[in-house]
Amino acid sequence: GGTAAKDLMGRLRQAMGSTVVLERTMYGSDWSMLAQEIGAESYPTVIEKALDDMRLTEAAKDAIFYGNAYRFYGLRANGMGRQRFLEAQG
Repeated sequence: GGTAAKDLMGRLRQAMGSTVVLERTMYGSDWSMLAQEIGAESYPTVIEKALDDMRLTEAAKDAIFYGNAYRFYGLRANGMGRQRFLEAQG
């Protein structure tokens, strides 16, 4: 299971020598086509194991799972994106 995840991780593994890749890679779980993949429910586990197998630091994994998205969307404390999000939530 998790063919899409394995394909993605293979491409990421090839590019890991670049810090730009780590700074621009974000985990996303809302791809609508993922639900059509056999074994889609194991996708997060497959990604986490693949990142562990790459021997990434905890900081690099944190960046991929949430830090890069926080930075990109401005969701860090006092970021404009975070402020807009909080205002929209009421």
